[in-house]
Amino acid sequence: MKIKIGRFEIYSLMDGYFWLDGGRMFADLPKLKWQTICVPDDNNRIRLAARCYLIKGRTLTLFDTGMGNPPDPKFPKFMGASYLDFFGINQNDGNLIINLEKAGFAKEDLRFVTQSHLHLDHSGWNTYTNEEKKIVPVFPNAVYLMEDWEWRAGMNPHPRQKDSYLKENFVPLETADLDNKLRYLWRVKHDIDKWGRTKNKFQLEPGLTFIRTGGHTDGHWVALIESENKKAFLAGDLIPTHKHIVPGNLMSYDSDLNKVFGEKIKFLTKACREKWLILFDHDPDFTGGYVAKNQKGHFEFHPFEGGA
Repeated sequence: MKIKIGRFEIYSLMDGYFWLDGGRMFADLPKLKWQTICVPDDNNRIRLAARCYLIKGRTLTLFDTGMGNPPDPKFPKFMGASYLDFFGINQNDGNLIINLEKAGFAKEDLRFVTQSHLHLDHSGWNTYTNEEKKIVPVFPNAVYLMEDWEWRAGMNPHPRQKDSYLKENFVPLETADLDNKLRYLWRVKHDIDKWGRTKNKFQLEPGLTFIRTGGHTDGHWVALIESENKKAFLAGDLIPTHKHIVPGNLMSYDSDLNKVFGEKIKFLTKACREKWLILFDHDPDFTGGYVAKNQKGHFEFHPFEGGA
């Protein structure tokens, strides 16, 4: 799907579907309630999408790289199943790389690659193992942008989140091809204003801004695309599906639930007022949509039907 936001083109690129425990996706809801929202399988899991976004502006920027298929010999040992089987990954309709090519682009075309955060379901196609058994970047001409707080969180994860990071997806980028003086990794550090507050915004090009929200992870950030009085919001795991537009629908994967709750209300209020198109990473049914407040003052979801 191609979406026009003024001079920007946004391509929704699927990396397949996978399954996660429903209770973890709705941390504060009892199963009697969340199973009416998302029907679980026999293993208590719900179906989710692994969706990535290619942003075509002055350059080509990829936001999130999906589940991938990282070779991790330790994964079966600790989880009791292979990576693909553990998450029930289904890429029958193609993976990120195949769908990137279907959209008319090659891996070599990308100038920037970034993630909302470094959890394994958002960084899977950062790297791959070549014929020489060396882990190298998938996108050979791209600079990988990492929020510095997120880099540090991934390098030294909290015990609650350590299973969500695969260091093979990002650590090799720091030393990749140093012999040729190529710099694959930029760690984005935010400026401090005159009052000592961190400026949590990073503008990659006019109209494309990344904003650190924290909450889900220390360095989680979102993308806001603005052009010709139109705005699109790439919500990452701040709002992973349209079911999570309800501010109280939080995940046990969130490192700071109170922070996520507050950030959701802040961004949803702006999205409602300014008619942002919200694009989801994990919604299996909807690429995105708009929010409005109903008569009770609650946020209400309206699916997006545009695109090409």
